[in-house]
Amino acid sequence: MRFVLKACLLAAALALAACGGKPTPVFLAPTPQARTGDIGGGQTVLVTVTDLRASDAVGTRTSVTGTQEDIRSLQKVEDIVRIQIERALTARNFVPVKAVQRGTRRLDVTLDRFSYDTTSSVVKSTVTVNTGMTVAAMVDGRTFTHSYAAKSTETVALNPSDATRERAVNAALTELLDKFVQDDALFRTLAGQ
Repeated sequence: MRFVLKACLLAAALALAACGGKPTPVFLAPTPQARTGDIGGGQTVLVTVTDLRASDAVGTRTSVTGTQEDIRSLQKVEDIVRIQIERALTARNFVPVKAVQRGTRRLDVTLDRFSYDTTSSVVKSTVTVNTGMTVAAMVDGRTFTHSYAAKSTETVALNPSDATRERAVNAALTELLDKFVQDDALFRTLAGQ
């Protein structure tokens, strides 16, 4: 009987150890509310998105074994941001392009912050996600630069679930992109106004 108990404990310990160090995936699906309008007048805009974060991990979490695990997006963050920015430009009647053409405006986006942190107490955990990007719009030698930041905080009982992590990450990314979408001064600059 003692041998069976030790074997079961060893098997359980090995199973828990195998879980440690494995990245935790999140699916990015931000839903910014794009404004529509004709401010772009069909003008072309070259969009570049650069990710300056030190790691492509969104953050880390502590596993049940006490090890730190990366939280990683199933997609490239910069690709998701580019898609949403191009949708916002299209909604305002700009034409996003992949290469410079004569008269093309330029929009350079730099992702500089995407962090996921959890603080825990005995009965609850608080998930905080911080995001940030800098956007430079260049038209006819003029440059409009602005930084955007967003924060999502959610308090849950005990450890955050995968769904809670994903919801918090997408809420912060949506808020960040909403700030970009609603920046009328940026779109006026791109339009040459």
